[in-house]
Amino acid sequence: MEEFSWIGSDTVSFYRLPEDTLAYVIMPGQVITWPAKIKNAVTGNYRVRYMNNYGQVVNKVVTLTEKLTNNVALCPDKLLAYPQNTLAKLQEKDSIVVWIHSSGCYHASGSKIVIIKVEGQLVARLYNASWKYVKKGRETVVEFKDGKLLQTTTMNQEGVQGFIQFENELNYVKDGGCTSTDLYDVKSKYLNVNKTDGSCSWHGAYRLRKSIFGEEVKVLQAGKMKLTSPTSIKSSSASPQL
Repeated sequence: MEEFSWIGSDTVSFYRLPEDTLAYVIMPGQVITWPAKIKNAVTGNYRVRYMNNYGQVVNKVVTLTEKLTNNVALCPDKLLAYPQNTLAKLQEKDSIVVWIHSSGCYHASGSKIVIIKVEGQLVARLYNASWKYVKKGRETVVEFKDGKLLQTTTMNQEGVQGFIQFENELNYVKDGGCTSTDLYDVKSKYLNVNKTDGSCSWHGAYRLRKSIFGEEVKVLQAGKMKLTSPTSIKSSSASPQL
C-alpha cells in the first residue's frame, strides 16, 4: 500500500475477533510517516474494515502473530471483484475501440486503442487521435479523428488483465474534483461506455496503455490550442506495519 492509494478512504478499523470489538483505528489522512504503524498490537485475529476508492466497503480478516513486525497489505485502489470480461466475448474479427481524451491546465492529448481478434489472438493497435471541441446545444463535446498508428502488439496475459481491470474500474469513475479530466468512449457490440474521470487519482489511460504496449508511448499533444471544458465524447475511445 502506498500513501497516494488512500484518496477516497477515511478510516481503517481493526476489530478483534471473535468478539468483533473495535481495537485500533488508522486515519490515512492523518498519517505523517508511511507505512502506517500500530505499536504494541496484541496478537490474534482481526477483521479489518475500510472503504476503497470506489465506495465499496472492504472487510478482510488478518492474523497478528508473535514476531517483531506483522505486515498487512491493504489495497484501497482495488475493487472487491472484477467480473466483467468483454475480451472473452470477442469472436473472430470482432473489435473493441477505446477513445481517450485527457486535458488539464497545461496539457491535452488524444489517443485511440483498437483491439481486434485475429486467428484466435488479440491484436492491439495504438493511434494518436486529433480532436476538436464542438458545441451541441448546451453541451461541449469532443469529436475525434484517427491519427498516426504508433504501435501494434499481440496482447499477452498482462495486457488482457490490464484491460479487465480497466473496464471494471471504469464503471466506478466519477467526474469532478480535479482540474484535469480523462474522457473515455468505449465501443463494441458487447460494450458501450462513455465516462469522464475527474479524480486525478485513477490514471486509467496510462495503466491501460502500459499494460498492453509496455512503456508509455507519447500521444498527440495539443500545443497552444485554446482549451475549454468538454463534458462528453463523440467518436467519429505501502502496507501498514503492526
